[in-house]
Amino acid sequence: MVSVYFVAPYPPIMCGIADYTSFLVRVCPAEQWGVLSFDIDKYGAPLVSGDGVAKERVWYGIPGRDGFSAAVIREGLRALDARHGESVLWFQH
Repeated sequence: MVSVYFVAPYPPIMCGIADYTSFLVRVCPAEQWGVLSFDIDKYGAPLVSGDGVAKERVWYGIPGRDGFSAAVIREGLRALDARHGESVLWFQH
């Protein structure tokens, strides 16, 4: 089964794209999604509480707007156990 991995801001990062990404994953089947998001300690964006937001399939490892690279994306996919050939990357922004 194909899984979708969103590359996007995600709560507790406060922005419209983060909200939109959280809305999308709420309706995705369990274990068929993941989010690669920005390191919340380094991103510099306002944060919200994030209460009620699914975080178990989220990797907060993108070091920042200037640290974004293919190697970072591969690291996040490995951390989320993405299956090669059965995963789709969806870039949000």
